[in-house]
Amino acid sequence: MRKISYLLKRTGLTLVSALLLAAPATAQQEPAAYTPSAENLKARKEFANRRFGIFLHWGIYSLFAQGEWYLETGKLNGQEYEKVANAFYPHDFDADSWIKTFKDAGAKYICFTTRHHDSFSMWDTKQSDYNIMGRELKPNYQTYFNFMNAQLTELLTNYGKVDAIWFDGYWDHDQDSVPFDWRVREQYDLIHRLQPACLVGNNHHLPPMAGEDIQLFERDVPGENEAGYSGENGVSETLPLETCQTMNGMWGYKVADQHYKSATTLIRLLARTASKGANLLMNIGPQPDGNLPKTAVERLHEMGAWLKANGEAIYGTDGVTYPQGGDSIVSTRNGQTFYMHILKNDVTRIDELPAGCKGKEAVVLTTGEKLRIKKVKGKKSIEGISVPKDCADFVIKVN
Repeated sequence: MRKISYLLKRTGLTLVSALLLAAPATAQQEPAAYTPSAENLKARKEFANRRFGIFLHWGIYSLFAQGEWYLETGKLNGQEYEKVANAFYPHDFDADSWIKTFKDAGAKYICFTTRHHDSFSMWDTKQSDYNIMGRELKPNYQTYFNFMNAQLTELLTNYGKVDAIWFDGYWDHDQDSVPFDWRVREQYDLIHRLQPACLVGNNHHLPPMAGEDIQLFERDVPGENEAGYSGENGVSETLPLETCQTMNGMWGYKVADQHYKSATTLIRLLARTASKGANLLMNIGPQPDGNLPKTAVERLHEMGAWLKANGEAIYGTDGVTYPQGGDSIVSTRNGQTFYMHILKNDVTRIDELPAGCKGKEAVVLTTGEKLRIKKVKGKKSIEGISVPKDCADFVIKVN
């Protein structure tokens, strides 16, 4: 973890710590209204401009190669699962190689699962010896609350600047007859005291709560609910947005899961999230020996090649409301420059430009080839479009 943090600073990527601590969606008394600091507001803007990050689910569950929830399958009891920590020795781990792979892919930040739901910590925590460098907790929430806050303090004081803390939900006590108070606002305030610019996000599938600085969407583009997780959360008009998604089916490493999404699918997902004003946090489940799965690296290489040629249509852009495009065309913008992302190969024309687009000139982003703009009854269209057969996202730049 120290090596990763150092390399991130040296190479320009930034670190987001995913402290995956579950808590339920229940009513609770809130302290005074949350007022973000100037540093925090600046950090939100910087985060929103990055657009593409890497999610890393890595821990002792990787040894079983059955995904990140193997402990919950009931195939192994907790005592036996805990013993496996002694065998978790990623001897091939090379932080330099990982960082180079992510930078070459065009990623601007990393979200690392410092602690997943199995309670195993991926840093040298002094709160428990159940960690990658080396647990006995009372079933008492006050004790656990103190333990979590002590770990948060470690992460935010021992590892330099941390861009964000990524919490994973509210569900362990959602069936309680008496609403359970998880006191998350106290934790959010602790984080902001330790590092005022540090952003807080919680993957609870609900509207953002006081103290949160990012709205998270699991497996869903903001405004959609294809995965069934986003039915209640709405879309914030003020906070940065982030969509997390897997390359295959699992978050953690699963040897049998070779159902990787194609590079075309991933690039189109990146364009669709950007068109909603959101970042894409693309997950990888590293192998227990410290290597990244070969297919995942191949997909990142392909995404990096596309971003090298088309990155200006993604990084630092704002989303654009463009209902005319349906699933075939989405749009992003940077000031008065609009980018039309054509996601299907049979598109030959754009019938209408987004609201606010002047439409004086249109060119193919990668080649500079000029396209004809036609004006009919006050509406401008772009004609003569020829999308290459195997193009994942054909971008037209319109000024």
